[in-house]
Amino acid sequence: MRIVIAEDEQMFREVLKKVCVEDFGHDVVGEAEDGEVAVKVVNEVRPDLLLPDLVLPRMHGFEVADHARRSSRGTRIVAVTSSCASYTLYRLERAGFDGYIHKGGQSLGALRDAISAVARGSRYHSPIFSTIRDARLRDPNGYDKVLSDRELEVLCHIGMSMNDEEIGEALGICAKTAETFRHRILKKLGVRGTPKLIRFAIENGFTQLEASGAGRLE
Repeated sequence: MRIVIAEDEQMFREVLKKVCVEDFGHDVVGEAEDGEVAVKVVNEVRPDLLLPDLVLPRMHGFEVADHARRSSRGTRIVAVTSSCASYTLYRLERAGFDGYIHKGGQSLGALRDAISAVARGSRYHSPIFSTIRDARLRDPNGYDKVLSDRELEVLCHIGMSMNDEEIGEALGICAKTAETFRHRILKKLGVRGTPKLIRFAIENGFTQLEASGAGRLE
């Protein structure tokens, strides 16, 4: 497969490249140290597979994937990242990624399995993905079941300790509407008070990607 790696940590990027080429026999046709470069490289080489980290400088991995899907429809996308919070994995699932590899002790073995899976037209997810997803699905009052997409977006901004005026400005709504959303979210999640809601947002990964569009569900 022709592969592009988007990873800001040079050492890890070099390890991925070495393993893909020397161990697995694939071609790494492009590398990028940030999101904007990744988009340009994908546009130029149109790879079979894009391996992006989600936390990249200048443009996060979800935005990179969105651009890649529009400019290179045949490119499969497998996230390789240390992010494993519930909401991050929920977004991966919603955004239609072809796989997820957690940067853990077995990440290189997982990389081999993921590349083999996407080459067959299948998807691959590290075991931690299934564990966290299953826990979320078992919760009848989980955020994915009780909150609308707009409320999820507002919760991302609440998690960054933004007040109603700041949320309103960021989302193009009035402060009163932002306040209404905040109260709805508190009630639906059964959380008492904004400080506890902020903690909930942080613990579940609503604040991990603070670049523009971090809360938007693709």
